[in-house]
Amino acid sequence: MRKETMSFARFNEAMRDGSIKDSERAASRDVTGSVSSSSWGSVIVQWWPSRGAMARSVRMQEKRERQSMDWRPCIKLRDGEGY
Repeated sequence: MRKETMSFARFNEAMRDGSIKDSERAASRDVTGSVSSSSWGSVIVQWWPSRGAMARSVRMQEKRERQSMDWRPCIKLRDGEGY
């Protein structure tokens, strides 16, 4: 799996103009760290080998209480996807 860290602004711009390559199998989450950390205000984007694998990872998280480190798919999952 490939990962990339980018600023919130860059991530939002890339989502708007569709420039995230292979976004159908990508998900994002916030970077952990304190406010004084150099990575604060950043997003990690991770690409899975397939959309199905990414969808299963996201759906597994939904079975428990929501956490700040949960993955969010770059392209919204369809009903029944990932089960």
